[in-house]
Amino acid sequence: MLSIMFLMACAFGSLNTAFAQTAIYRSLGNTVAALATGGANPLNIAAGVATFTSAVPTNVGIGDVIQFDSDHNGTIDSYAIIQSRLSSQVFGVKIADGLTNPTAEIGDTHWSIFRAYTSINNLDQGSENPSLDPAIADFDTWTTGRDMVVNNEIWHIACYGDATLTTSQAVGNYGGWNTDATHYLHLYTPFSTSEVGITQRHSGVWDPTKFNINVNTTLGGTDDQTFSINGIFNIWVEGFQIFRNENTLAGDVVYFANLNSTPGVVLNFNNNIIRGLTGGGVTIHGLSVRTNENASMTIWNNIIYNITSRGITEDSFKGGGIAGVTFLLNNTVVNADIGMWVRGVAGNGRNVVARNNLVQGAVTWGFDGSGAAPAFGGSFSGASSYNISNHVTDTPFGVGFVTSSAVVFVNAAGSDYRLSPTDAVAKDAGTSQSGYFTDDIEGYTRGDGSWDIGADEADPVPKAPTVVSVF
Repeated sequence: MLSIMFLMACAFGSLNTAFAQTAIYRSLGNTVAALATGGANPLNIAAGVATFTSAVPTNVGIGDVIQFDSDHNGTIDSYAIIQSRLSSQVFGVKIADGLTNPTAEIGDTHWSIFRAYTSINNLDQGSENPSLDPAIADFDTWTTGRDMVVNNEIWHIACYGDATLTTSQAVGNYGGWNTDATHYLHLYTPFSTSEVGITQRHSGVWDPTKFNINVNTTLGGTDDQTFSINGIFNIWVEGFQIFRNENTLAGDVVYFANLNSTPGVVLNFNNNIIRGLTGGGVTIHGLSVRTNENASMTIWNNIIYNITSRGITEDSFKGGGIAGVTFLLNNTVVNADIGMWVRGVAGNGRNVVARNNLVQGAVTWGFDGSGAAPAFGGSFSGASSYNISNHVTDTPFGVGFVTSSAVVFVNAAGSDYRLSPTDAVAKDAGTSQSGYFTDDIEGYTRGDGSWDIGADEADPVPKAPTVVSVF
C-alpha cells in the first residue's frame, strides 16, 4: 500500500535513512505446536533461501522459525527465520540478527516450523515459543525489551490469526525497549502473498479467523486495559482486532500511555477494529491516548464501536515544551457516548487535527473539545476539516463540518460499519489525505476522484497490495 511508504517517509524519517536499519522479523500467534513438519517433504537451504520439496501450509509466513537437523544425526541443531515468502515452497531466510544466512542444508526431513512468540505479553519479555528445541531457543537474548537504537534495527512483529488471545495484552511493561523515530517497533498483521499464503488481517469487519484479542473477565481478563502500550515511545500498530468482551470493569479497550517528552517521538495506529459492549454502567473508552508534550501521533482508518464512554479520547498533559500534534484521520466511531474527546492543560493544550472522521450513534456528543471541566482547555485545531457527527448540538469546527445521522453502512445491524456504495452523506464528501496515506481500512486505494469520510472507501480502486515490510 502506498500509505506505508508515505508513513515511513513522513513519520519515521526519510526512506533513505530507514533503509539503512536492519529489518528484524518475528512471528506471533497463539499456537505452541508446530505449524508443519518434515517427514516426506525434504528441506534444502542455500544462500539465504529455504526450499521445500512440497508446499507448506498457507498460514506459514514471515517471522516464523524453521528448526532443522543440519548434520542429519536425528537432533535439531540449526534454525532459520523467514524474511519473505517467494512461493508456497520457497522462502527467504536469515538467522536472528536479520543479516546472516543460516547453515546450508540438503534434504533434511526432521525440520519443523513454529511461531517465534505466542503472545504479545511473551514478546515483551523475550520469552519465545516453549516448543522450540532447546538447542536453538533463546536466539533473542533480552528479557525486558530490545535496544533498537544501539543495534540499529527496526522490529517487525507479524501477528497471525491462530487461536484468539483471551487475556489482556501489553507491551512496554518492563522498560527495556529503546527506540527513536528511525528505530521502532512495528506490530502488524501480514496480508500480502509475499509474506504469507493467506491473509491474517480482517477486511474492515470483525473476523474471528484473523488475528484478534478478545478479553472477558470470565475468560481470564482481569486488567482494566485490554491492549496497552506503556513506555515504548516509537511504535506502529496496524491491522489488529481488539474486543473488550465485558462491560463491568472500567478501563480502556486500547490504552497508550507514558509517551515521553523527547522531541520526535512517533506513534502510528491504523486499520484496526476496536469494539466493546454497550450498557453495564461503567466507563470504558475505545482508544485512550495519554500523552506528554512532544509526541507526534497519526491515528487513521480505524473502526471503533459499542463503547460506553468515549470512542477516542486524547488526554494530553503538556508540560510547556514544544506542542506535539495528533492527527485523527478517516476514523469511524459508532455507538459511543462521545465519539471523539480532547483534553489538554488549560491554556497549553495539545494540537489535535481531525479530518474526514465519521461519528454515528453518539449519545452526548459526536465531537467534544471542551475537556472535562473549566480547568481544562482541550480543543480541535482550526486545521480540522470535513467531519460528520450525528449529534445536532455539536459545535462545528474547521471546514465542512456536517451534522447528519443518515449515513448508510453495509450492514449496521450486523456491526459491519464499512460505508455502503448507496450512501449519499459520507461518500465523496472528504478531502484527500494522500500526504499521510492512500488506502482505506480494507487496504483498497482511495482514488475514485474524491475521498469518502470514515475508515472505509465505498467505491475504491481495485486492491493491488504491495509488501508491507519495505526494508
